[in-house]
Amino acid sequence: MKGRYFQICGVLVLGLGLSGWSQLTPDQRLSETSKRDASLSAEMARLQQSLDKLSQETALLEKEQHDVQTKIAEQESQTASIEKVLVDKRQRVGDMLKILYQAKGNTLQALLTPTQLSRHLEDQVYMHRWLTYHERELAAYAEKVKSLRVHQQELAALMQGQAEREHELRNRKSRIEAEASELGELHRLILNQKEYYTRMVQELETSSQSMDEVLQKWRRTEAGGEGRMGQMRGKLLFPLKGRIELRYGPYKDPVVGTMRYHKGLDLRAPKHSPVRAIFDGRVVLAQWFEGYGKTLIVDHEGGYFSLYAHLDQIHKKDGDAVIIGDIIGTVGDTASLKGPYLYFEFRKKGISEDPLPWLVKK
Repeated sequence: MKGRYFQICGVLVLGLGLSGWSQLTPDQRLSETSKRDASLSAEMARLQQSLDKLSQETALLEKEQHDVQTKIAEQESQTASIEKVLVDKRQRVGDMLKILYQAKGNTLQALLTPTQLSRHLEDQVYMHRWLTYHERELAAYAEKVKSLRVHQQELAALMQGQAEREHELRNRKSRIEAEASELGELHRLILNQKEYYTRMVQELETSSQSMDEVLQKWRRTEAGGEGRMGQMRGKLLFPLKGRIELRYGPYKDPVVGTMRYHKGLDLRAPKHSPVRAIFDGRVVLAQWFEGYGKTLIVDHEGGYFSLYAHLDQIHKKDGDAVIIGDIIGTVGDTASLKGPYLYFEFRKKGISEDPLPWLVKK
């Protein structure tokens, strides 16, 4: 598999050779690297689509499995109830047969008087009718139990087929994730080219400016104060269980050596880790955003917003209400330059603030 993706990359630094690479100008190196990155990006997009489709198939399968399990539970309960009735009716029929048997022994005594004979015969007719009715009812119940058992076997076979489909989906997902992981490694090899990285940084700055413009549009200027959020300093929920990799504020870029300003927190956590809403609010953006990948923004009112970027899955949509602690997505590496992590911002009136003083201390 690795050979396949190294062919996709074509003439990376490793494939081009040191002498050939050194003869290229910086712009040529950037152009060459960008071509390879575009090829990888297209392949990664295809794999992401396959993963999204698998997620949809898995969700549908889980619903089907739940429905079948519910039906099986209902039928087991129904069967148990009918079998209980059967046991009770069989007991009653047995008791009636004992009465009939004992009555036969008393026939001679019943013939002593015409009145007793008439009553005895009436009792016999009644009991025979009662037995006939309940024997038919027993047969109907027994047939119903048999039918339920057959249906349960059919449902069990259906569950077995679903289990095999689930196993197949998991295997497909594992293969695709392995391919995506390898592509991610090769993608990072490309991004290590300093000239390319510099251009990417410039594009990220442009994306950041675009995000600023979006948030400025939502900035609340109406009267009414800061609402409940103004009282939540130091009380907001940490968005995930992970470590702080890069804090808010100025820092020196380790690749290009220039000073930059970080408007949020980089929080490192395993891929697929749950991301939670820091406080109550309403989702105003839940989509792909250039430079940020899959992004979700929550309006907490009073001019406060929280932003969650590079998500793998988004669990809310525009307009959804959220409460503190709601799982709103999972950690991912969409549009990330450094693998899976959460980029988190906290904004007041459209201006980024250091989130740490607002969050509960870990």
